[in-house]
Amino acid sequence: MANVMKRQTILFLILPALLLAGCNLAGPEERAIAQMVETFVHAIDQSDDDLAYACLMDQRAFQTLNPSASARVDAESFMDEYMSELIQMYRDMKEKYKGHYVKFKKFRLGNPFYQYKGFSAFKDNEVEITVDGETETFNILKIVRIGDRWLIVSLGTYEY
Repeated sequence: MANVMKRQTILFLILPALLLAGCNLAGPEERAIAQMVETFVHAIDQSDDDLAYACLMDQRAFQTLNPSASARVDAESFMDEYMSELIQMYRDMKEKYKGHYVKFKKFRLGNPFYQYKGFSAFKDNEVEITVDGETETFNILKIVRIGDRWLIVSLGTYEY
């Protein structure tokens, strides 16, 4: 009986301590995505285009995700238009927060919508940031993993 009470007391003390210590219960993929998003938010705060572009889908990733797009008659202009829209979404976001202190707060992973041959994608992801100390959120419509990299495919709610 004494051993049972001792174990219950230990569990009672250890569980809250673990929760207070901030154990991250998110899976490794969610942590990797959150880290990429945190890097993206930092790039916005610092107006670091190179760092931001490293978080965005590039032309090579576009071709990897859309192999059938190369068969289109207008393949090159279609890809250029898509990439231009993505870059413009980033520039609009950068302009919105220009001159403000932007800090990553937390990330909520959306719903899985695609998984095939090493690609995984999540839709309707939400990022919580602080802007000059005030909390705001923005949407990352799509995030995809190609190989071992997570990339932003679409910002905001605009679906191409």
